[in-house]
Amino acid sequence: MLKFIFAILFFCPFLAEAQSVIIGRVITRNGEAVSGVNIFCPEIQQGTITDSTGYFSLKAELPCQLEFSHINYKKTTHLVKGNTPFTVILRNKFNNLQEVIVSGRTSPGRLYSSRKGIETVPAILGEQDLLKYLATVPGIITTNALDPGIYVRGGNSWENSFLIHDVEIAGTDHLTGILATFDPYIFNNSTLYKSGFPAAYNGSLSSYINMIPDPGNKQELEGELTLGLVSSALKAKGPLKKNHTSFAASLRTSYLQAISKLYNRSVKGNNTGNLLPEYAFNDLSLSVDSRLSSQWNLSAFGIFSMDNLTMKLQENVRYDFNWKTFSGNLRTLYTPNEKNRFRLSIGGKSSFSEGDAKGSIPMGGGNRRYSLITQISYTGQLNDQLQFLTGGKFEHARFETADKPDYAENLLIKSSDKYFNLYELMQK
Repeated sequence: MLKFIFAILFFCPFLAEAQSVIIGRVITRNGEAVSGVNIFCPEIQQGTITDSTGYFSLKAELPCQLEFSHINYKKTTHLVKGNTPFTVILRNKFNNLQEVIVSGRTSPGRLYSSRKGIETVPAILGEQDLLKYLATVPGIITTNALDPGIYVRGGNSWENSFLIHDVEIAGTDHLTGILATFDPYIFNNSTLYKSGFPAAYNGSLSSYINMIPDPGNKQELEGELTLGLVSSALKAKGPLKKNHTSFAASLRTSYLQAISKLYNRSVKGNNTGNLLPEYAFNDLSLSVDSRLSSQWNLSAFGIFSMDNLTMKLQENVRYDFNWKTFSGNLRTLYTPNEKNRFRLSIGGKSSFSEGDAKGSIPMGGGNRRYSLITQISYTGQLNDQLQFLTGGKFEHARFETADKPDYAENLLIKSSDKYFNLYELMQK
């Protein structure tokens, strides 16, 4: 009995090893090796894959039924009875797909921008600028680094219209023309039309830039602080009501005036003619977005800028300039279903400038322009290729100028007052 048990223990390892090694190769009908073929043995629920030369090895009990599968070849099986190496030939598999039709709507002259694209353009004086990014696309140029305007197809910079939620705004740059008032933290998504203008746009020859304010973060509060060569900005996004209402805000202020004042004090009394101009600018951008329901959305924005420039040429000769702009808009969007959309926008814009000359002949003056705008539109999707758009717009605008004949009284006397009402209907 002991001799029988000893014989079993002695021969079992050799029997197991002889039955567990399967070696083979997978090729095509042309004799080319096939890599990445899945080989599976259902009896032991194990498998392997072929290497770059088409070879494989698998430990299994014999006989064994192997299954060979590959995405580009027909599935086949092979019965292995011994441990002699063998070859399996796979045939090509033809995958017949249904017809695929790719179509799109032509949008000539339409360009899109995002914050990611804006950040690829070198910052001017430490500040990112939307208009500098737009000047990098074909058909648009800018004259120099100190000019924030863009020129489309040879037109002038004032022949462009800037809109937020399709409502025109006032003032696109600060008084010195170095920086635009648009902070990419808030206004990072925009659509530029340099041809093929939508039916709702009219009046400008070169282009329309429609910007969409950032809706903010409805989940958590976030912010950042940026430091530039001429200004710094404090920015924040967060929820006013979680998952319902959010905000995005940016406050930017310059410190050029502080540098100029320190220099002017150091040279005061020595050479008044070498005094530096004292210039300061500030701007505030605020966006609020509220998801009232699955069909109703309410959004609002406001952008305010203020510039002050003081130049002292002599002890008794001084020039002061002030420039202020404000633009705001309240928009309601109703989307009852995927094919219909109603939109109502109420907004306004205002710009104010004033200048004083203090010297032997005091003089000064200013002007103000403001507009109140109401827009309503309906968009309907008739089918996959046909869209219907109709709506209207009403604008009341006023332009005022004033003179300051006596500096001592510090009063602006209105010299002219012009206004007009504009009605528009659109259909597409």
